[in-house]
Amino acid sequence: MNFYEIFEIIVQCIIGIASIAIAYYVYKLEKQKRLDAWYKTFNELHQYFWNDADFTDVRSIIANNDKYNEIDIILKKRLAEIKNITQIEYKALEKMDKFFNFMLRAHEVTKELRQDKNLWRYLYFHYWINEIINAKRYSLYKYYERFYISNGAELPLDFTKKEIDNFSIEAEKSLQINKKENL
Repeated sequence: MNFYEIFEIIVQCIIGIASIAIAYYVYKLEKQKRLDAWYKTFNELHQYFWNDADFTDVRSIIANNDKYNEIDIILKKRLAEIKNITQIEYKALEKMDKFFNFMLRAHEVTKELRQDKNLWRYLYFHYWINEIINAKRYSLYKYYERFYISNGAELPLDFTKKEIDNFSIEAEKSLQINKKENL
């Protein structure tokens, strides 16, 4: 074996080791990029959800009985397909739509990032969707059911299918009672 053959073997070993080192470095870099994307998405979604005035109103509607009672009338009109709603009522419905659409979009984004973290839970978005049922916001749930779930846009809930079905029936009964009272 001459000097050139030994030199060639050494160079091949160095190239092999360098290839492994480069592959490892690229893997670590990609992993860090995914983590950075997760943090960036988390911050953007969190900031938008907690700083937008419309979302503040919707969270207040879900959490506060007096605020809910204000929109309950509007939701019932919309569910009854009454066409003559005022501009103010329309803006209130727009806030609800903005809220549900944001939640759907955020959930889709978090599904993409779920391999690393459960972003949906870290942002506490699931709390607000579940609270619609926990707080017995019947009209709001029926609005979500009619205009979102029935069109294939459904958010995850921490309830069994049976519990959700029972709540939906309870909500429907509540709306029927209110409809009879208004006649």
